[in-house]
Amino acid sequence: METVAEPDHVEPDALADRTRFYRRGVGPSRWLMAAVSYEQQPARIITALANRKDPKRWKP
Repeated sequence: METVAEPDHVEPDALADRTRFYRRGVGPSRWLMAAVSYEQQPARIITALANRKDPKRWKP
């Protein structure tokens, strides 16, 4: 929930009505990504995963 509430980076998902939220340093990997779907009300987190690579559109 913290990743969505206070992200370090946000970018659109490949699918419409979805957004990816990224947070740095919250686990053993470099990033935690949470994908949120706005296709229904209320919106919901549909997946969350750890990633060592920087997001594609990340600018430090």
